[in-house]
Amino acid sequence: MPAVSFSGTGFLYPYQIGCAEYIKETFEVDQLLIGSISGGFTAAISILFNVTPSQHYELLEEAKDFWNKRMLGPFLNSTSNWIGPYLKMMTKFDSRLECINGHGRLTLGCTSLVPYKRLNVDYFHSIDHLAYSISCSQRLFPFYRTVGFVEKKLVVDGVFSQRFAIPKTVSHQDTVKVSPFRLLVPDIYPSGQTINYLKKIYTPPDRSCFFNLVEQGYQDAKKMSSKFLQRGFKLKSIA
Repeated sequence: MPAVSFSGTGFLYPYQIGCAEYIKETFEVDQLLIGSISGGFTAAISILFNVTPSQHYELLEEAKDFWNKRMLGPFLNSTSNWIGPYLKMMTKFDSRLECINGHGRLTLGCTSLVPYKRLNVDYFHSIDHLAYSISCSQRLFPFYRTVGFVEKKLVVDGVFSQRFAIPKTVSHQDTVKVSPFRLLVPDIYPSGQTINYLKKIYTPPDRSCFFNLVEQGYQDAKKMSSKFLQRGFKLKSIA
């Protein structure tokens, strides 16, 4: 089966949402395997639950409403403050969990602290468990106050132990890897004008920045369309 993996992103995640939009528009995704770490979950659910960029931005605005009331803004959050808006959106997709679990459609990368190693989560008991697992994949200080628990192990953000979460039934070489960071050696990455990482990775984007990143991700994925075809992606049939 074809597979794609989205790296951790910080607040550059709209770039990967743009890549996901191109994938949805161009290729068959019903059996696509998806790996993600931290902010990469947004691109994953864009495909699995058909969440649009506009919906993602609305969810960010809902989180911002909470952050704007706090002295520390988006820092030192609890799970509900960032994932909460997504959890409310995802509850209507509860019926899709059986398909996601049955085919290993989604793999979330975490980092186990004791012992220290990579730890992937690919089975979700409920939408609440999915939302909690997403939070475990992105528990990076100072955005989260606490670590998470997966399989009774303490875990933090997957970026500490792996560049990309790879679904267990495919190889690293056969997975299309997407990231806004070229240093991670992805297959799809920003071309042309370089993203200002230091300014944007820790700053929630405004509307203009958000959709500019989405468009850049879409266009970069389009330019590298051959990568998807080489890894077994199938073009959508024309009705």
